[in-house]
Amino acid sequence: MANLTRRRSRQKLSTVSLTEVAAHAEVSTATVSRVLNNSAVVSEDVRRKVERACQELGYVPNGAARALSSSRTMTIGAVVPTIENSGFALTVSSLQRHLNKAGYTLLLASSDYEPEEELREARTLLMRGVDGIMLVGSDHHPQLLSLIEQHTVPFVETWTLAPGRPSVGFDNAAAAYELTEHIVALGHRRIGLIAGRTSSNDRSSAREAGVRACLKAHGLTLASEWFIERPYRILDGQQAMRRLIERPNRPTAVICGNDQMAFGALIEASHQGKGYGRAGVAETIKMILARYPQCRAVRLTCFRANTNAAALYESMGFEPTGEVDSEFGEPNYALKGASLDKFRK
Repeated sequence: MANLTRRRSRQKLSTVSLTEVAAHAEVSTATVSRVLNNSAVVSEDVRRKVERACQELGYVPNGAARALSSSRTMTIGAVVPTIENSGFALTVSSLQRHLNKAGYTLLLASSDYEPEEELREARTLLMRGVDGIMLVGSDHHPQLLSLIEQHTVPFVETWTLAPGRPSVGFDNAAAAYELTEHIVALGHRRIGLIAGRTSSNDRSSAREAGVRACLKAHGLTLASEWFIERPYRILDGQQAMRRLIERPNRPTAVICGNDQMAFGALIEASHQGKGYGRAGVAETIKMILARYPQCRAVRLTCFRANTNAAALYESMGFEPTGEVDSEFGEPNYALKGASLDKFRK
């Protein structure tokens, strides 16, 4: 009985036609189609009239029919390494907000930092007929980009700068270099690094390379016992910091690959009562800066998540509708937080 009720309900909704919507809104059927297809040539007053008519009549456009007529599904796919990371979560949230303004729906998948899983999720999105795909980073399964190209679907890579490919991001190596430069300027020579897994993760690899390059420029090296690779999680940051603190010849400053790791490192340093004269932690989360003002962080002033939408629109070959910021600007790194001068070595 419940299934029969649902079928009848759907049949009732489907009886409302485009012609009825047009008559109710006192516009032509062509105008209704333009509104439903999110055309920019329709005035805001007319758009509101049509949307109100659809709502009052209970009209729901046939998605499959619209896709056939327009060759678009009005969906965008995104594959991120994890939604546990606040940075990726904010990126997805902003992207969805701006895509919604342009009439698109975001379909989200997570790869758990596994190239095979990223390939599988991307293939599923392509089978769903998405109009574009957002990826994270430039390290992918060897088949991924060719698969996307075979489907002639535009894509954009984020959180990185990939030469020759549409990308929105920043120079991870340069950001890590600048942060390390500041720590060296404070007099630290024994500097540790808690990094994310570098396998299939170009962002983590670049940050490690930036730290090493800066140390080398100052005649220093990153000792193997002060370098720890762990997953980007709070608990892993805490465990890694414990290992560094317990070493007989421990570092005097520690750089963390992201905010979750730094949070864990701070928890462990506080738990062990070492303070920050012995272990200074650099991280990127404002909440921690409020609690631990002696920490340094890199603020990426150039990177705004809504530029993902603009880059994706551009790669799709048409102008976006709605308010989408398309000014990317040059990477601009700025250290923030209270001075670490009193924590000089």
